[in-house]
Order: sequence, then structure tokens, then C-alpha cells
Amino acid sequence: MPGRVTARATTSTCSSRRSPVCCAGSPPTRWHAAPDTHGGPVTRVGSGTVNDPSAKTSHEVDVAAHGEDGDGREALLGIGEAKWNDVMGAGHLERLRRIRTLLTTRGTATEATRPHCFSGAGFTDELHHLARNDPAIQLIDLTRLCHGE
Repeated sequence: MPGRVTARATTSTCSSRRSPVCCAGSPPTRWHAAPDTHGGPVTRVGSGTVNDPSAKTSHEVDVAAHGEDGDGREALLGIGEAKWNDVMGAGHLERLRRIRTLLTTRGTATEATRPHCFSGAGFTDELHHLARNDPAIQLIDLTRLCHGE
């Protein structure tokens, strides 16, 4: 289905093209992250691609955290991008927001779907500022990834 984040292997295999942060991010996202990180308990973690027909492109989603809504239906709690050697900034957040908008239009996500930025190299001051002012934005560095909240 176009616009759906399609699942790939996440916890036991990792292709060489994916960053170590992404590969390490799946098990902690599923098993160790606090429910407040995602807006609820995670039932499944995947990754995938989202088509963007208006821009004639597609966007990779490194981490897609699924849970349940109040009615017991599957809900997309968070979508994330992982960078190992790149400092993440506001542009990464805007990309995730664009993906969330695409998925919301198709009924796969909602405005409650949280953007997750995983980075081995850190985050810009601007992104830290945006996250301080919006608790839905999750910045996950190596310390948080390996040791929790």
C-alpha cells in the first residue's frame, strides 16, 4: 500500500548499508524505551519506505515504532531517522514531519506520531531548542540508546 511504512528485519539482522545507530535502535525501541518516549507501549518495530508522489520521490524511515490506540487498533507511535556520523539538525526533523504528514493523509499516522532522531554524533543547538519546546520530539543519542532515559 503506498504510504504505509513497510516492515523489514529489525532485531536480528542488519544490512551493511544501515547505520549502527539504526540497528541498535530497534531492540531498545521495542524492549527498553520508556512508554513516554513513544507515547505508549511499543508492540512492534520496523523500518520502511514512504512514497511522496508530489515530490516524485520516496523517503526511508529507519525506525517505525508501532503500538495500540485506545481502541486496541495498531497505531504508529513514532517514526525515526538514524545517523551515525552526522550531527542531526532541524532539517532532519522537518523531513520526519513531512513523512508524518504523508502518512497522516493516508490514515497510517496521526499528529500524535512522534518524530525520533537517533544520532551517534549529536544534535544541533537548534534541534535541542526545538525538542525542549516540544516534548513529542525525541532526541536519542548513544547514552540514551544504550542506558535508557
